[in-house]
Amino acid sequence: MRRIISDGIESLPKVLEATVRGMDRESKRVNAIGVLTGMVGAAATARTVDAPMRSDEILDATIRLLASAYLSEDPASE
Repeated sequence: MRRIISDGIESLPKVLEATVRGMDRESKRVNAIGVLTGMVGAAATARTVDAPMRSDEILDATIRLLASAYLSEDPASE
């Protein structure tokens, strides 16, 4: 089971790397891993809280933070 999960996690940064332009390969990989771990951490944290509004706040904050760090526009501002 661990091997299957590990293989899946290994493929996700590659998908994210393909969406980033204007960086060298190593920078793309570092950023992709940062985005992936940020998303996983946010999902895990959001599931641990009792209040649905707090869970939504955690997820929304993470989306905004990651978008501002890795995209040119904040998707929440649209």
